[in-house]
Amino acid sequence: MRKSRTIGVIGICIIFMIIFIRSLPEALYFQSLPFIQGYFHARLEQTQLTVIVFCLLLAFSQLVFGSLSDKYGRKIILIIGLAILTVSSILCVYAESITQLIILRAFQGIGSGAEFGIVSAILIDVFKDEKRTVAVVSFAELLYGMSLIVFPFIGGYLQANFNWKANFIFMGGVGLVLIIGLMFFVPETNSSLQTNMSLKKSCIYYLRFSTDKRHLSLASMATMCVGTLVCFNVINPFLVEKQLGYSALIYGRYLLVNGIMCTLGVVFNIFLLKRYSHVLLTGVGILIATIGVCTLLLFVILGYFNIYTVFIPMYITTFGAAIVLPNSMASAIYKYPEIAGTCGSHMSLLYLLGASVVLAIISLFHSYSIVLLLTTIMIMNFIILITYFVYIRDKGNISSQS
Repeated sequence: MRKSRTIGVIGICIIFMIIFIRSLPEALYFQSLPFIQGYFHARLEQTQLTVIVFCLLLAFSQLVFGSLSDKYGRKIILIIGLAILTVSSILCVYAESITQLIILRAFQGIGSGAEFGIVSAILIDVFKDEKRTVAVVSFAELLYGMSLIVFPFIGGYLQANFNWKANFIFMGGVGLVLIIGLMFFVPETNSSLQTNMSLKKSCIYYLRFSTDKRHLSLASMATMCVGTLVCFNVINPFLVEKQLGYSALIYGRYLLVNGIMCTLGVVFNIFLLKRYSHVLLTGVGILIATIGVCTLLLFVILGYFNIYTVFIPMYITTFGAAIVLPNSMASAIYKYPEIAGTCGSHMSLLYLLGASVVLAIISLFHSYSIVLLLTTIMIMNFIILITYFVYIRDKGNISSQS
């Protein structure tokens, strides 16, 4: 693993910390959705719109931030993105209507686009070799999994002891600390700035990615995995808090286990990468996620509906997705190291745009049920399976992979 000559241990820790807080605007937010709906006396679809616009702006803003980081450098663009996220988080506290909150959540999405679009490129800048890149990205997903343990608990605690506004104050404080850390401890990692990068050239690159079958296959698997996890995270709070009558704090505690499952999935992936190809491990992750979906199907058929039948399928599916996501993401970006920012942004765009579409579809329903959750994730799991077999066919036999 080759380390950049210009970045030190503290700098790397700050980058991993930024990866750690990528889930912050959502992990703290999901369990507050029912309370935000009540606070603003909003309709369910209006409340869900605060999630949809965040995801959409997060997805598309990455295209801009990714290309800008290839041209002007990772550091300055990442600072700008974090500044937008920090300011909009603080302003969310002063929202007086659901419409204002939706607008501010859109700005949160724009700011978060820098984190998602650039940090993966920084890892490509600092570490070389595809298999080791996959391992580093897997470690990044480990941090992400740990954030899913920590932040839902914090979000549940803040919601139970204060209110939903406390979550946004926490987001703003964390963002400010990271901006200061970036300014003083993280140097520029992009040693080959694409000074000739332009809007036209960026569009050419994006068109190139969009016609690359390998890239699209990897993106499709990541997209459906993220969409499945989003469904669980959006529908489950209403099932647990509204229909089963549990508090946000109790929901956050059960969600802690989901973060642990994500962490275990990533550790499992890192350990096995030493012996098996990332293609094979992607298949293993998909198989485990499929078992999670089938578990939920069995519970629905048997008529079981309680907090355990809601969370157990989620835990299994999350474990599988934690294996699929880092393998597909790193494999796609590694192919284009000279434009890693642009490529990483395109990859993230596809899976976040897919997640936004899924959110838009489920928001059309005026009430949520376990059957709606099952139907949605079954469709996405079927797409994942088909895409994987197409990917294997194009790549050749798994045993031939390094």
